[in-house]
Amino acid sequence: VQQLLVSQSGQKNPQIAALLTQAENIECLLLSDALFREISGVATPTGIAAVIAIPAIPQGALTGDAVLLDAIQDAGNVGAILRTVAAAGIRDVVLGPGCAGAWTPRVLRAGQGAHFNLRIREQADLAATLLTCSGISAATVARDGASLYALDLRQPIVWLFGNEGAGLSAELIAAAQQRGGLLQGLVGLLAQLGELYDGLAQLFALLGHRPGGLLQVLQGQAQALGVFRREHAVGVGQQVIDVAQQVLAVAQ
Repeated sequence: VQQLLVSQSGQKNPQIAALLTQAENIECLLLSDALFREISGVATPTGIAAVIAIPAIPQGALTGDAVLLDAIQDAGNVGAILRTVAAAGIRDVVLGPGCAGAWTPRVLRAGQGAHFNLRIREQADLAATLLTCSGISAATVARDGASLYALDLRQPIVWLFGNEGAGLSAELIAAAQQRGGLLQGLVGLLAQLGELYDGLAQLFALLGHRPGGLLQVLQGQAQALGVFRREHAVGVGQQVIDVAQQVLAVAQ
């Protein structure tokens, strides 16, 4: 953190005041509420913001589990996927051309702090990236894919998730070593909720096949799905939780 920005009303918030006492060595600017609102870009800001240095893009090949995103355009979806990936314990995320910028304000807000637990690469050639990965590449598809539970998820997996409307490009589907679909009974529901929740089920099922992974799954549900339920209608949120629980039951 290079600098902190605090609004006049935010300064009176006990939680923000407590944070400031822990950041005595960081420059802090006190701004009027009106100016802070303009800078924050949201109608009801929390009252504190930070200026941070964007981490350098990681170099080298991907050596473990990873997620590759193909032209996912909606900033909210990208941020939600990032926090789901972090909750599932995966650290490497690669964004191809056409994806919303990982460090843009809306993606940062939707990520809920996940960025700082991830190694993020942007504007990458996804097909070229696949050639350097040590893990098995798995393209997520809505149809004509193997059952998720027919795949060997105990080894490192490189997941490919596609665009909200068009899905993965034909080039990436052809380049992947495996094609993973969802259980037939879940396809209809997940299709309605979009690419994000297809990915969520895939990632949490992966953990269910790893030693000690069940505890991570439950913790991940609390972190990722809990945030979802606060942001969306409870009924839809409950549907997603029900899907994740069904996936868990099969993974066990």
